[in-house]
Amino acid sequence: MAYAWNNRGLSRYRLGDQQGGLADIQRGLELDDRNAYGYRNLGIIRSEEGKLEEARELFLKAKELDPKTHMLDDLLASVTG
Repeated sequence: MAYAWNNRGLSRYRLGDQQGGLADIQRGLELDDRNAYGYRNLGIIRSEEGKLEEARELFLKAKELDPKTHMLDDLLASVTG
C-alpha cells in the first residue's frame, strides 16, 4: 500500500494539490519507512521546488534503501552539479 500512496501523492502534487500530495507521500512513508519510492517522489517534489540539496539527500536515502529504484541515478545527476 505504501507504494500506491507514494505514487498518488506525486500525482496529486503535480495536478496542483500540493498539500494533499505531500500528505499522501507522508502516509506512504508512515506505512513503510523503507520504501525507496517515497523518498524518491519526495525528492522529485523538492527538486521541482528548487530545494536541490534536500532533493539530493532524499535521492541518496532512496538509493541506500534500493539502488535499483526507477530513474534514481538520473534524478541524482540532475541535482548534483
